[in-house]
Amino acid sequence: MREARRQSQWSSRAAEEKAIREREEADRRRQEEELALEAERRKEQELRRIEEEKRLLVEARKRDDIAKRKVSMWLFGRHYLGHVLIAVRILSSHSLPCTQY
Repeated sequence: MREARRQSQWSSRAAEEKAIREREEADRRRQEEELALEAERRKEQELRRIEEEKRLLVEARKRDDIAKRKVSMWLFGRHYLGHVLIAVRILSSHSLPCTQY
């Protein structure tokens, strides 16, 4: 009788310990999955940040190129206008009408 009770208690204790180990293992697996998901989320977030930075750099370069082009056109226009003004002054300094040139 005592042996049967002792065996029953031992079996009960072994079952409890097994259940505890299984819960701990399940908790450990769940934590690992959560950590993996968090790492994946951070990785995707970093990739999105990098892509956004690249996009902003491309936009900034485009704006810079447009601004440089405008300045270049403005300077060329002023340069060209300067030549025209010089020609007009030369022509107007003569007594002949401009149509004869």
